Amino acid sequence: MMHTEKIAILAIWEAHLDQNMTEELGTSFEKNSKILISAHPDNPQALAGVGFVINKQLIEPDELDLYELIPRRAAILKVRWLRLSTATILNIYTPNNRGEHTNFWAKVITARKAKHLPEPDFILGDFNVTEDAIDRMPPQVR
Repeated sequence: MMHTEKIAILAIWEAHLDQNMTEELGTSFEKNSKILISAHPDNPQALAGVGFVINKQLIEPDELDLYELIPRRAAILKVRWLRLSTATILNIYTPNNRGEHTNFWAKVITARKAKHLPEPDFILGDFNVTEDAIDRMPPQVR
């Protein structure tokens, strides 16, 4: 689908991939794709995970860098775009508990600054923001 729809960069959440699974997928699709994952260091198959899938026919894989800000929750991809400039993409998977959001965003900003990364050009992700308990499955107040 990435090839036919000309998707250059696909962001993913809840990847649940460990290093072996990532390498296996990378080997299976290495002709057309590159997979970059930020997984939980202790339990990657059970806990969250953010990442990117790069369409190698549209993006040169040597012209990108992945920076983990918060393992499994926040990562920045820097990519040279059209060989003219660099785009910075922040991929986010916020905690389910709304009470943790303020602290989470503070950690993201602090980690980005500590790594001397520019402000992102694009921010995308699963922000886990719902207005009502019924919007969650199963419905619950958080």
